[in-house]
Amino acid sequence: MDRNNLNALPVARILVITTIALVSNCASFKKECSVHFQDGDFIIGGIFPVYLSVQNPCDGSFTENHGVPKVETMTYAISMVNNRTDILPNVQLGYEIRTDCYSEEVSMWTMISLAGPCRNQTYHLQCPSYERKETIKKVLGVIGPGNSATSLYVAKAAEIFHVPAIAYSASSDELSNNNRFPYFFRTVPPDKFQVGAIIDLLLRFNWKYIGLYFSIDSYGVHGAQQIRTLADSKDICIAINTPLPNAPSPSEMTDIVNGLKNVPYVSVVVVFALEVPALALLNAIKNGQIGRKITLIGSDGWGGNEIIEAGFGHLTHGSVFIRFHSPQDLAFRKYWHKLEESSHPVSPWYDEFKDYWKSSHSCESMSTCPFPPASETFVINGVLALAYALNATLQQCQSPIETCYASLDESKLRDNLLAVQFDADNGEFRFDENGDSSGKFIFLNLKQNAGKYVFEEVGQWDPDDSIDLQDDVIQWGGWSDNEDEVPKSVCKEDCLPGFIEVPLSQKCCWGCRRCPNNSIVINATICKVCPQFDWPNGNFTTCEPLIPVYISWISPVVLILVACPSIGILLTVFTAVEMWLYRDHPSIKACSRELSAIMLFGIFLSFVTPFTLLLPSTIISCTFSEIFMSFSFLLCFASTLLKVNRIYRIFSAGKKSASRPKFVGPKAQLLMLLLFVVLQIIISVLTFFWSPSKPKPIDNILLTGSLHLYCSYGYGFVASLTYNFMLIVSCCFYAFKTRKVPSNYNESRFIAISVYSTLIVCLSALPVYLTGSSVLHKVSTISTALILNGYLTLVLLFLPKIYAAKYLRAEMAMESWRSATATGNINRVGVMRGNSVETGE
Repeated sequence: MDRNNLNALPVARILVITTIALVSNCASFKKECSVHFQDGDFIIGGIFPVYLSVQNPCDGSFTENHGVPKVETMTYAISMVNNRTDILPNVQLGYEIRTDCYSEEVSMWTMISLAGPCRNQTYHLQCPSYERKETIKKVLGVIGPGNSATSLYVAKAAEIFHVPAIAYSASSDELSNNNRFPYFFRTVPPDKFQVGAIIDLLLRFNWKYIGLYFSIDSYGVHGAQQIRTLADSKDICIAINTPLPNAPSPSEMTDIVNGLKNVPYVSVVVVFALEVPALALLNAIKNGQIGRKITLIGSDGWGGNEIIEAGFGHLTHGSVFIRFHSPQDLAFRKYWHKLEESSHPVSPWYDEFKDYWKSSHSCESMSTCPFPPASETFVINGVLALAYALNATLQQCQSPIETCYASLDESKLRDNLLAVQFDADNGEFRFDENGDSSGKFIFLNLKQNAGKYVFEEVGQWDPDDSIDLQDDVIQWGGWSDNEDEVPKSVCKEDCLPGFIEVPLSQKCCWGCRRCPNNSIVINATICKVCPQFDWPNGNFTTCEPLIPVYISWISPVVLILVACPSIGILLTVFTAVEMWLYRDHPSIKACSRELSAIMLFGIFLSFVTPFTLLLPSTIISCTFSEIFMSFSFLLCFASTLLKVNRIYRIFSAGKKSASRPKFVGPKAQLLMLLLFVVLQIIISVLTFFWSPSKPKPIDNILLTGSLHLYCSYGYGFVASLTYNFMLIVSCCFYAFKTRKVPSNYNESRFIAISVYSTLIVCLSALPVYLTGSSVLHKVSTISTALILNGYLTLVLLFLPKIYAAKYLRAEMAMESWRSATATGNINRVGVMRGNSVETGE
């Protein structure tokens, strides 16, 4: 139904009923005619729900809210005011109290018969058999009624007759409208405060996925609306939102329970309803076999001893109920316990209630029976508010009491009510501009102690100080084996670190999705990628700089890479020593001792470079490894090129003339080598500033979660490689050209084998290095190329010389050389001069 229609419906009904009451004498209403009356200078009316209305008005038993104690509370409060001298001196208040039986029709008729212009006639028309003393005194104001639904009708009638109505338990927010209900007041806080207490309770235990049931009346509808609005602002999802009919059929309750079954993650249900529909819901849950424990959050409209007496204790064990904070008035309770034996006038319903109460609690007298829940503070505050307002109004009127009564200004009385302020048992009392009062709420937990179900206060809620809850004393009965374990009412998975929450197809439900390995989780909903060289911490909340992982020196591959060049270095030193010792041997002199020494230094660098590659990758280590590699190739292959070029030019010139070729002497060879070295230095220096080598992470950070650095060589290294590659190709060219030179004469064939092998190794190693998937893979590849180059050069170019020097006498070596050259296809001049040329003498 449209909301506007809902709001307009009570007003329309009030107008119709008012018309019937005033014009047609209300002849069709069944009502309770009993009246508790005491005359006085001013009369205060009272409307209390002494009986229940089941099928017809007032056809039920006593209400569980116990209207009779509230009636006696009102008479006690009026008697207390009459005995005071600080307010209303020399003024006696009287009262006229009726029952409305929680019936809207009876409430309306009672208000008209109390406050209408022809109140006595209206009453006699409906209750002709009731005799009482006639009074023409107008009712000053009315205390009551007892709930929001009946208060709507009373509030509208109060506006019509300009008689203030002060409700003691009507809390619907619909009544907080001064324009619609200017003469309506209440001593209890409106539901917006109670809703705030409920929402704070849900947030306290992180209940973000709940059910909501509400009665179809002003109290339930507007309370549920407030809950939905506030829950939405606090990210609380209401998975099931169901109204409860006042007289539901079995099929309706079955549908209601089935709706609860369809949301299996709902474990907490808020029931904002009055007693009858709330008990019907409990009965449906009991019979519907939900299959899980439901923790109920009950509003102040239900949840008293009636749920225990109705056999729902086990079902509501562990539930939490909201109640107005109403401190005990000890003086009234003492008065109540002695009322049975006192001479104080009692209401016409007292004796019947007394017998009912003693029978229900198996006690012999009212003094030994438990005190019924009456919330007496709110009734007393209503009486005091009217008394203080009347006192202020009379003080503003300087005429005698009779004249002031006859000319009492209802608008001034209303204004004085809005301005009332006094100290009450539950704190400072006053009304706001809408006639509402503020106040605290308490939380009651239904516990099981010694086999009995009892309500125990476990906390309070104040609109100023928020929630104050004793979590450790709450029983969550039946939720799990541990009664101290708080229920969970959320529809989302518990995401592990590194996962974010993602919405599922079911309403308000969330699952988990893994973030990328290099991402942190923000607010459980966002994956944020860490910077390039950062990595999430253990719980994926912050990015932390990655600590580089370096090559382990105890790895088997690394041990091999260390052992092989180490042996190579020893062999290089051994070769250098042997070359020095046999430096005058013809075979040593024939291979150019100076170039051989420089070549040995290049071989030494080839064996040293792997150690720089195995060091942690830094700008310094990368720069040195680049320089060492460049110069090791340069010194080896520049020397080799000069050697093989020298051989080629000597034998080529010998075929044409007896003249010695230019630049074949040691000094010329060293000078040309120096030029090669200078060019390499220039390339290295320029490229160091233009495109230096530097550490770079391997491209598998996302897979491994670790930072492995390798030396990324810049364009300078490419230039050096190109330069050295040209030297190697040149060596290959001249080695090919000198392939037919007699083997005993020179080392050209060994040079050819050496440079061919090195070229193949380098061409194979380069793509493997560029595409290597790990730092060790890259380092081992290039180290292997360097080590092989060193060993090939050392074995092919120097081992034969060392062997000849150690095991062949110089004369035999010279004779072998002469024999080989004499039979060779060489020009005579070249042969004759060859010795001096080759030896460098």
